[in-house]
Formats: sequence, structure tokens, C-alpha cells
Amino acid sequence: VQTLGITGVVIVSTPQQVALADGDVLEQIMQHLASLKVNSLLVEGGAALLQSFIDAGLWDMARVERNPVLAIGNGVAAPRLSKGLRYNIEKLFGNEIFSFYAE
Repeated sequence: VQTLGITGVVIVSTPQQVALADGDVLEQIMQHLASLKVNSLLVEGGAALLQSFIDAGLWDMARVERNPVLAIGNGVAAPRLSKGLRYNIEKLFGNEIFSFYAE
């Protein structure tokens, strides 16, 4: 566990590389964070990491950023939120559309 000065940022590393497919690894990580009294977690990652948290029900808010003007071709599919889930807030900043979802 490393702390970045007085910012309150804590970096927690696993002793070895873990695969998200290893069953309850996310639950173990969450239990470890809870033991450190961490009550808020920002997950920024690729589609597979984000989808793992969504599928495990380990989320309560999602911010989705879209830019309909920017065309970058084919890429990795975005994570899928629950069907029928509607955004709570949507804001436009320039060409960026920010949608905020809450479970």
C-alpha cells in the first residue's frame, strides 16, 4: 500500500497479476479495500474490467462519455449496462455528451 502525500490517494497492489475470470477476485479486492476503510472507489479501465464490475453488481454510478462528432473507426465495444436503465442526468460540453447513470 502506497500513499501519495497528503492527497489521500492510496495505491493498493496485488502480490501477483490476477485474472478477472478467477471467480471471486473482485469480491476479495472489495473486502480488502473495506478492511482499509475505503468507502469510495473510482474504476477506470478497459471494457473487460468495467464489465466485470457491472456483472458482479459492484457499482452504483456510471459516467458515460460520448462524442458523436469524433469518428475513430472500429474499436473495442463499450461495457453494457442493464437493459432499461435510464440516465439520471445528461449534459453537453462542446461535442462531448456526459450521461450519468445510477443503479
